[in-house]
Amino acid sequence: MDKQKKSFAPLKVYSELEETYQHHTLTQAKKRFPSIYRIPVNGMTNIGIIDEHKLRFSGLSIRDVFISGSIKYAPYFQIAVTTFQKRMTFSTNFYGTNEDKAFIDSFITDLINHLPIQS
Repeated sequence: MDKQKKSFAPLKVYSELEETYQHHTLTQAKKRFPSIYRIPVNGMTNIGIIDEHKLRFSGLSIRDVFISGSIKYAPYFQIAVTTFQKRMTFSTNFYGTNEDKAFIDSFITDLINHLPIQS
């Protein structure tokens, strides 16, 4: 894991996207983008642990914080997880039909029901 964390290889995709954008028309670039970077239709991202000691806003006391995942367009769906003060917050990013929303509501309810209950 340390080797992966120290690697810049995951950033290569961004330089390839930028190079394509700089050297091709927008129409051509849009056609090339999917071969450079594929976005899954659904996904889960762990944004990570937010360090409460690094959150400083003019002496204000921070009680709760989370970071949402990225914007999604139809038919994409994403669950993002943020941890702050040993508490996880799930956020969802979704764009779709009312039928899609009903399915996702059911999925999220099932997911929540599988999580352990804190007393």
